Amino acid sequence: MSKEKHLAFVLIVFMALVTITALVGEPLGALAAHGRPASSFSVGENANSVYSASKDPVEITGPINITKPGYYVIASNISVCSDNYTIGVFASNVIINGEGHVITGCRVIIGVGVVKSVGILINNASNVTIEDLVVRKYYYVVNGSGNDIRVINASLEKGLTADLQLWGNNISIYNAFVPSSGRGINITGNNITIYKVNTFGDYIGVAVNGNQVKLERVTNPDNSYGIVVNGDYVTVIGGASSSRFGATFNGSHISVVNSTFNVESGLYGKSYGVGVRGSYVTMLNVTAGSGQVSVEVNGSYVNLSDIEANGDSIGILINGSHVNVDSVTIYTARVGVEAFGSHIRLSGLSLSYNVVYNGTGATGLLVKGENINMSEVREAGYTYDINSTGTNITISDSELWSLGAAAWESTSQEAASHWCM
Repeated sequence: MSKEKHLAFVLIVFMALVTITALVGEPLGALAAHGRPASSFSVGENANSVYSASKDPVEITGPINITKPGYYVIASNISVCSDNYTIGVFASNVIINGEGHVITGCRVIIGVGVVKSVGILINNASNVTIEDLVVRKYYYVVNGSGNDIRVINASLEKGLTADLQLWGNNISIYNAFVPSSGRGINITGNNITIYKVNTFGDYIGVAVNGNQVKLERVTNPDNSYGIVVNGDYVTVIGGASSSRFGATFNGSHISVVNSTFNVESGLYGKSYGVGVRGSYVTMLNVTAGSGQVSVEVNGSYVNLSDIEANGDSIGILINGSHVNVDSVTIYTARVGVEAFGSHIRLSGLSLSYNVVYNGTGATGLLVKGENINMSEVREAGYTYDINSTGTNITISDSELWSLGAAAWESTSQEAASHWCM
């Protein structure tokens, strides 16, 4: 190519670039450099990406179907009375920020009757966050299914059947107030976290069916059932309940720590503070007051330590094997500790009884089974301090102060040692 033709070619390319730049207004790649997205948001990215990709949130002022990922803000209070849902979430990667506003529905329509209304419906959507809002007076306040669902700083009130009912995994409830006419929180799934939640109502405060469940600082006053969990690997820390059945657990690897479960005294029929059916159970620093039975455990490999039980009828009822009970204080229970099974160790028990129950006597320890060891037992006020039946049952280093028939009534094959009346 001649020198003249080469210069002409360079000039043509330069003029073309100048023309493109003038038409576009800025160089290629400058959109991303200036902070605006070079591509649209797609499903599969997280909710933070939704917000960063869309600087302006979508405002909600009434009933809506959310069909796209995004950041949604409730701009005003909403009041709707219908037999449908008010907000429907049909997309994943959604944040709904109530900014403190109230969504009010209805549970009964004049001329129609009870309607199955829903405040917020989550329809098989994942990565959904609901925060900072009040939703009240629906058949279901929040209802639906999906994974990775979070409810934060919310008040879910007066649901006729349930305030919060969800199916899915990785569900978290933080700092919520949940008064209900039916079930406060009803969740089916695995990896469930409920933290700092106050729920009360007519039936169940918190019901969870699943594994890997953690409840911390959950309070349940005035329910028939405070906490009900069916599943394995369950942890309860700082729980408090005042119900006919304070807490009920069915499963394995259950840990209850620093919790209080009270039952109204004098209820007709069965009631208990804590009831556990399963294996590998640990209770540490637990108080259970009143109720027919304060603490009831049916299972194996059970450790109870630092327990205060004040049942109307039985303080602690054990039916199982490989059970260790240590540092227990019991008042008023007609039977302090009732243990049936094998390989049971009872140590550090302080039992006292000063109540006449229907004119009949009371028993400090009622044990039946084999390989049962009792030590450091302090009893006072019972007609029968110990009543035992079985084989290889021993007691040592104890003080038994019987008010009636006998301190030790036994049909076991072993003798007591180091105890006095």
